[in-house]
Amino acid sequence: MTEFDTFPIVLRASRRKQLLLLLLCLAFVVIGVMMVRDGDSMGYFCGGLFAVGAVVFVVNMLPNASYLRLDEEGFAFCSLFRAHTVRWADIQEFGLVTIRLKRMVAWNFVAGYFSNPGWRSVSRAVGGFEAALADTYGRSAKDLLAIMVTLHDRYAAMP
Repeated sequence: MTEFDTFPIVLRASRRKQLLLLLLCLAFVVIGVMMVRDGDSMGYFCGGLFAVGAVVFVVNMLPNASYLRLDEEGFAFCSLFRAHTVRWADIQEFGLVTIRLKRMVAWNFVAGYFSNPGWRSVSRAVGGFEAALADTYGRSAKDLLAIMVTLHDRYAAMP
């Protein structure tokens, strides 16, 4: 685990994946425009919806818009410039969850953790875990899980 001994470690979202999703959205925008040209007003909805998706993927490709930052205290995950921090000591366990064919690194909080109990209950009912990372930051879910479990085991008990 020598590559993960110098902190902070910052993993970035896959630009290739973001670009592929952007191109897919743009293709549907073009389809929406073609529908409008053919007199189908539903094309406005289709084009508009996927135009919003295209903007989201463009923004997510900007520097510091999407990342996973790991250090001795815990980790911060960021999407669309909104970052959330979780301390290693607040996590009970990590695991993998699959929702709609997408594998994600997920976790449960320690007993007594107070933040967002309602959302955590919904998440646990849907996927079996209280929270999850929406991205794997250029790694497989299994590899990212191994990294996070190792760091959790190493630093969770530190004061």
